[in-house]
Amino acid sequence: MEMGEAFYVIAGLTRLTVPVVEGLVGAGGAVVVIATTPDPPTEQLLAGLASVVHATDGREAAFRQVELPRARCLLALAEEDLENVQTTVMAHRVAPDVPVVIRLFDGLLADQLERLAAVPGQGINVRRAYSMSALAASQFVASALGDEPALTMRFANGEIPFLRVVVRDHSPLIGTPLEAIEREFGCAIVAQRPADAPGWVGLNGADRTFVAGDEVVIGGRQDDVLRLAVRNSELFNVGPRQRQWRRRRRPHRAPASPPRRVRNITLLPRIALLLTAVMVASMLFVTLGLHHNSVVAFYWTLTAAASGSPSSDVATQSTALKIFSVIPVVVGGALLGVLFSYLASIATAERLEQRMGRRASRLRGHVVLGGLGTVGYRVEGLLWRLGIPTAVLELRPDEQFINVVQAHTPVISGDVRLADNLERVNIAEAACLIALTDNDLSNVEACLNAQVLRPGIRTVARIFDEEIAESATSVFGIDASSSAVRVAARAFVDAAIDEQAMRQFQVGGAEFLGLRLHVTTPVTHEEVQRWRSGGARMVAFRRGDSVAMAPSELVGRLEAGDSAIVAGPAAFVRSLVMDEVSEGSRA
Repeated sequence: MEMGEAFYVIAGLTRLTVPVVEGLVGAGGAVVVIATTPDPPTEQLLAGLASVVHATDGREAAFRQVELPRARCLLALAEEDLENVQTTVMAHRVAPDVPVVIRLFDGLLADQLERLAAVPGQGINVRRAYSMSALAASQFVASALGDEPALTMRFANGEIPFLRVVVRDHSPLIGTPLEAIEREFGCAIVAQRPADAPGWVGLNGADRTFVAGDEVVIGGRQDDVLRLAVRNSELFNVGPRQRQWRRRRRPHRAPASPPRRVRNITLLPRIALLLTAVMVASMLFVTLGLHHNSVVAFYWTLTAAASGSPSSDVATQSTALKIFSVIPVVVGGALLGVLFSYLASIATAERLEQRMGRRASRLRGHVVLGGLGTVGYRVEGLLWRLGIPTAVLELRPDEQFINVVQAHTPVISGDVRLADNLERVNIAEAACLIALTDNDLSNVEACLNAQVLRPGIRTVARIFDEEIAESATSVFGIDASSSAVRVAARAFVDAAIDEQAMRQFQVGGAEFLGLRLHVTTPVTHEEVQRWRSGGARMVAFRRGDSVAMAPSELVGRLEAGDSAIVAGPAAFVRSLVMDEVSEGSRA
């Protein structure tokens, strides 16, 4: 590669790696990918785009091999948080001056790493820490509401989404001035396309109001933005009388009974096999020692296990034989305990499954969520906080998530593609299906079956393959499709390319920017008003290391050490980068 060419290193060969490489190469950079484990299909997709180096001698040796100190940025994109943290630590030893953009599922850990990087002398150089599932979750929920996601930024301990929303007839936005919207909902309107005008404009007045048919871009803290989007949406605003009418006009089909099968829900069967093996081994040893045949030995072993005491035949035998004769007694008691525990666990699981099924059958106007992986877990949490009833279908529930989710949401074991399972979560009365499994075909099939069982239901699918995603609406009739990988890739690419990590989004051909502003000198109320007059809005701010706060909570001025998310027309936001208020202080 040429000396003047931007050079990036990616550690981790995952689904996220490919779109990030494409974005970096599209921006004129050269990329080297370090793979800890071979992945021929992914490597084939990277052919001609990036060089792949296998870390056969460890990641630290690979960093030296690819000359990491020359890189413009390192991106840690492995699936596991621990591996990405290890990558960051190893990279610091080799190239302490190279910034790192790291992928982390744990939001608190991500925030902590970013704050440590801002403290001089801490030695860690994390420019941004993103969770792929957290970035994508608000976009899937927005798609379920019928809105169009524009951008999601990471800030403080959460996400800052920007949604493109059509003002509907019953929307609380109608007739409400901008400042009143900020006070009531905690978020800001950063752009508008009036119903009677063709173009998008920034908002530079405090008394602007809206009418039905206007399109606006809403930005702010995740829950605030989505709560306003729910109020604006027609999907979940069905009143009690309308629900009763729907139940009369469309008879409810009783959910199918859950499949009667015994599932391996605990480790008890494996423990039972181990104990049985120990008993058989001890039986063989005693058989040889007492010179019994196998039938007599089997009878002796069962008698000892049932009676709780070894046979008197071993009283005069060796110490080793006496010890082994006690084993069937101990193991037999343990096996009985395992048997009763296993039967109890099956009964408990069946009761829980039936209880979950009854809870799901009572839901009306709810969301059916197919898949409870990392993205599904985030989406379910958002829906629950927004007060939207949800039922989850997951083929193989992960204990990491199910124990939390099933406390407030029914979780049914089953394949989301099957009509019988969709009936178990009362798809006939659902308002929306969000299919979030890791398989594109499963997600498409789930949406198609839902449309048959519940004509008119809104369907949202997670689709990795771009060709399938492009044809999902026209060919399959799916209302919205998106890939968590593609959504997150934009954030990683922007952070790697731009030290300020300014995030660009376009609406109707107009260019807007989101900027994370770190304040070095106080920003007065008059300065914030100057931002407004230029069409930029502060959508969230943070006092020091506190949590993100709504713009309406700002009292007085922004002090040195505070930070804020500012969004608006690109030209004006870029001018803020050169402003002395934040010069040299953005990360």
